[in-house]
Amino acid sequence: MATQSFAQRSRNDNPAQDFETLKRTIHGKLVEKLDLSRLGDLEGDTLRREIRLVIEHLCDTENPLLNR
Repeated sequence: MATQSFAQRSRNDNPAQDFETLKRTIHGKLVEKLDLSRLGDLEGDTLRREIRLVIEHLCDTENPLLNR
């Protein structure tokens, strides 16, 4: 079964609810992708940078219409 992006799944006329759903989806996928065993080895700035890169990729794949 093919994975649908947020944009394909979302058919709601409530933008605030769509945004909350998108945030939950991206957060869930971020947690799935994180190597939790490595988090303790990374310092604050490095960790933030790595997380930001993953989130940017997820935003691009989940909803390509998001502005950065």
